[in-house]
Order: sequence, then C-alpha cells, then structure tokens
Amino acid sequence: CYDERLRLLAFQMLGDAEQMNDALQDTFVKAYRALPEFRSEASLGTWLHSICHRVCLDYLRQGKGAPELQLIDEALPDPSDEPERLGLREELRSAIGALPVEQRIVLLLVDHEGYDYATVAGVLEVPVGTVASRLSLARSAVRARLRPAPCGEAR
Repeated sequence: CYDERLRLLAFQMLGDAEQMNDALQDTFVKAYRALPEFRSEASLGTWLHSICHRVCLDYLRQGKGAPELQLIDEALPDPSDEPERLGLREELRSAIGALPVEQRIVLLLVDHEGYDYATVAGVLEVPVGTVASRLSLARSAVRARLRPAPCGEAR
C-alpha cells in the first residue's frame, strides 16, 4: 500500500532505480526495528515517509544519490502523444529537476501525492511554514522556467 509512494519519494530524491531500491530496503529495515517505538501519533504512512526521507538524505550526504532528478508523472501525456505534448513533458521534468531537492520533495508530496502541509511538515520534520515557503518557491521557479520567453529572446 505504501510501497509505490515510498518508491516515488526515493526515486525523486535519489534519481537512480538501484539507489531507490537500496534506500527502500534500508527504510523498511529501520521501520521494522523502530516499530516498537511507533506510538500512532502520526499515521503509519507519514511515519514511513519520514523514515524514507531521512534515509534518502543520508544517501545524498554520502554521495550515493544523483543530484539531477526527474519527476515521474503519470498525469502528463503518454509518450505516444503528439510531439508538442512530449516537449511540454520534458520541459516540466527539466524545470522540476532543476529545483533544489528540498523544494522538489515538497512539490512532489503536496502537488503530486496530495498530502496536506501538516503531513508534509511531519514527514520532513520541518515547520508548516517551511513547507509553504518551499512550495511557493518551487511553484514560482517551475512557472518561470515554463513561461514562454518574450519574442526574440532565448530561454
């Protein structure tokens, strides 16, 4: 039930399927070992996301993850769609991939996964205001990259 969402989070942070699988294995081992300490103050999903987030951050600190990441978004057009839609998909991936990881994860959890700010704050262990700020910055940066350049200017 949580596996798909955790996979998406880990891939979004690490950008590599092999690293994602390693991080998920570490996440589930840590969760299993910490299960006696789980007090149901947060939902199980929030708790697992929090563990996965910390594991992925550890991987990034150790240089195990790739800094350039891509968004997997099933809501965007299928690859068989017309070329202009494919171009939009690639532009969106590029814009999201250019975000700092902290902003990218908030954007993923709120806009893609549908979590509310309080849940994301719990997962990332930051104040709700930090979630709102990161999300605002991420959305602004993506909009700016996707906005058409004025006539005669290159992006």
